[in-house]
Amino acid sequence: MKKFKIFLILFLLTLFFNSSAQENRVYDIIFLIDNSGSIGKLELDTLSFFIDNLKEETYIGIISFGEEAKILFSLQPAKEEKIKSVLKEFNFKENYTNLNSGLNLSLNEFYKNSRKNSSKILILISDGIIDIKDKKITKKNLEKEVIEEIIPNFKTQNISIYTIVCCKKQANFPLLKQISKETRGEMFPYVEKDDLKTALEKILEFITPKISEKVVPEKRIEGKFWILIGLLSVFFIFLFQLIRKRPSPKTPEDLFEGIFENLEEIKKTLKKSETFIDTLWSDIGDYGTKKIREINKLREEHYGFLNFIFYFMDFLEDLSKNEKNKEIVTFIYEKMKQILRRAGIEEIQINEKSDKYNPDLHYPTKVEHLSEFEDEVILNVIKKGYIKNNSVLRKAEVTINKKPK
Repeated sequence: MKKFKIFLILFLLTLFFNSSAQENRVYDIIFLIDNSGSIGKLELDTLSFFIDNLKEETYIGIISFGEEAKILFSLQPAKEEKIKSVLKEFNFKENYTNLNSGLNLSLNEFYKNSRKNSSKILILISDGIIDIKDKKITKKNLEKEVIEEIIPNFKTQNISIYTIVCCKKQANFPLLKQISKETRGEMFPYVEKDDLKTALEKILEFITPKISEKVVPEKRIEGKFWILIGLLSVFFIFLFQLIRKRPSPKTPEDLFEGIFENLEEIKKTLKKSETFIDTLWSDIGDYGTKKIREINKLREEHYGFLNFIFYFMDFLEDLSKNEKNKEIVTFIYEKMKQILRRAGIEEIQINEKSDKYNPDLHYPTKVEHLSEFEDEVILNVIKKGYIKNNSVLRKAEVTINKKPK
């Protein structure tokens, strides 16, 4: 009986660990790719590298948009040969860039084919310059529709959008930056061939187990999980102690009769325990969800306050350019810098016309084509960035150079 108890407890632990493992995140990822002539030809072979490094259970979808949007590969398990043939369909020669249509079609594809408990990600590769056939609708109204009507639907479905900005010619950085920011994604520039691979590698880092292990709320739930395991173990030990105290059977018939009686008792007890376990597990889920919301709220308040300070610094810097205000404003500006330093916050130091673009520290909001400077040299700083303990609080917005061909 002692060996049987040990075996039972180990069996239960195995079941719970397996159920926990099954709850590991699975991902549904759609690539929404601009097929218009405005972005130039893209090297899409890099997507194969990205897909090869995903878990087998990951679903992949591919949608192109130009004059209109169309699904080239519906959301399903990745099939390498099929995806390679689909990527060859891109010619980057379409005359229009109907981003609104592409976003709406992606949203519909997630709604129809994504899995219930999956983490949903949209990877948007575009220059963000919207241009449709109907010239009665202005670009400003189209951008407004994206931000105010389409993106809220992505937020409701908890879909993160990672934008890869093709800025070989020109790009709408503010729009793509706002899209990624509103949906808790990231924005990456794509100027040179290797930039696409770099961006995809960084996105890949977000969806690996190494990153998911760092999520604090999940660790808070872990303690409740072990309480559940302990309660189940005590329950079954107590149950089998009761069974063991029954009188020893005198005949084989008594033995079998006792077994069936015990089985019926166990069935009844298990039915009662199912309700208890479901209630406890539901409480654990509610607890975790509540804590996640609290942490996200604190994070938003923290970064909201920092953003206010940084925008105030930008305002002071702009004021200081006026000679009438320069002396007093410069004084206030320097005092604010001292306050930030005491909090461990420093400006990101940039030497214009010599330092090179670093995607970890800089946002390229403008690209110029000057032959006297090397590629990716920072020509000027538009907005200063800030850093604390090697953690970037705000990237510096810069103009970078790309040599004319």
